[in-house]
Amino acid sequence: IIAAFVIPGYWTIWPPIILLAAVAVIASCEISSAMWHCLRRPCLSLVIGGSLFCLLPLAARLIWQLEVSLLFAAATFAFALFCLLVFMSASVIVRLLIDGPGSFPDAMATGGSMLYIAFPLTCAVLLLTHLDGGWLWLIIGLSAPWVSDVFAYFTGSLFGRHLIVPALSPKKTIEGSLGGIVGSMLSQMLIFHLFRDLLGRPASRPADYLVFAILSGLLLSIASQLGDWLASGFKRYCCIKDFGDVLPGHGGLMDRFDSAFFTLPISLGLAILYQLMFQAGGAG
Repeated sequence: IIAAFVIPGYWTIWPPIILLAAVAVIASCEISSAMWHCLRRPCLSLVIGGSLFCLLPLAARLIWQLEVSLLFAAATFAFALFCLLVFMSASVIVRLLIDGPGSFPDAMATGGSMLYIAFPLTCAVLLLTHLDGGWLWLIIGLSAPWVSDVFAYFTGSLFGRHLIVPALSPKKTIEGSLGGIVGSMLSQMLIFHLFRDLLGRPASRPADYLVFAILSGLLLSIASQLGDWLASGFKRYCCIKDFGDVLPGHGGLMDRFDSAFFTLPISLGLAILYQLMFQAGGAG
């Protein structure tokens, strides 16, 4: 299902934009519902409104028809985060003014949910609209958790002996975690080799390019596992097994995107660093 929206992004940004907007809305509903299980009552309409601030980079791209550049991307990113933080702060203060100091936990739950959802999705939209090769970096950010999870699962099943975070997830092991990291490194090496034309790799400095691919796999796998652990701890606190049932056999949409919410910002950072290191260097 996700591939059906993301792959057409090679030709037009609108299918993945629709996917990201749907993720923002559904994730808002699932997180708000989960918080009700732990007696926190975030305002769903405000959480949805805040999460849709992730579309601000798209609006900036449509309004200001400027040439794609890192400077334009940085300015748009700063503008989007500023607007999100203003909206979050206003939402928290208004909730306190209406319901009094006793509503502080609920107000903070509302603001925190916005940030948790909107920040990574803003990074994803920025990749699509403002960076060269951003479509491929979006795929890297979305697929990295699945690759890491698959390698971690099989490595942990075969060799896992030592638990890594038993308080959050009683089945995850150190061996599985290391297997996920190694698998992620190998997959990034393969992706960088197969899609080097889309990434705009210069002919020089192949060793630096290989090191960058390996470090990318390392960072993406670590981010993916941290996102998974955070979501596991959140679900245990709320006493729920899954965030929802929108995906039969998989749980809620957040059960598929909890790790991606950590890898998408990393993917954006790697995309910017890649352009600074290789494309600018190649041009020089």
